[in-house]
Amino acid sequence: MSRRALLWALLVSLVVLYGMPFTYLVLTSFKTPGEVIAVPPAVFPTTWTLENYTSALATPGVLPAFVNSLSTAALSTAFSLLLAVPAAYAVTRFGTRAGRAFLVAALVTRMVPPVAIGVPLVGMMGAVGLADSRSASRSRTPRSRCPCRCG
Repeated sequence: MSRRALLWALLVSLVVLYGMPFTYLVLTSFKTPGEVIAVPPAVFPTTWTLENYTSALATPGVLPAFVNSLSTAALSTAFSLLLAVPAAYAVTRFGTRAGRAFLVAALVTRMVPPVAIGVPLVGMMGAVGLADSRSASRSRTPRSRCPCRCG
């Protein structure tokens, strides 16, 4: 067996290994409540149902929270790309000393654990009256995704 084929076999094995819990989670969501707690558990549902999804979406507050999460994720991803793509292009296209310093600064800021920035940020957002607001969430998320985060 060639080295390339061995590496592909290892890669496929890792993808299957890491993907199996997610696949099992999705398959379990289509089971009836009785099948979910059955012993021994079955990987595939015997009766496919959307009952879990309809009951979850019918719960008060779940649908607005889901829409809020989707909009926050979409806006923060768009904002992150808007900032990060031009910065990455400039740093890689123009190999200046300042560009190398920027890369080192980006690496160093990634070493700071997010909780070290998050805890004080929650206090500051509360002090200005933005605690538990969409504005606070949408302004914080893109900054934590960018390679050179500043809070």
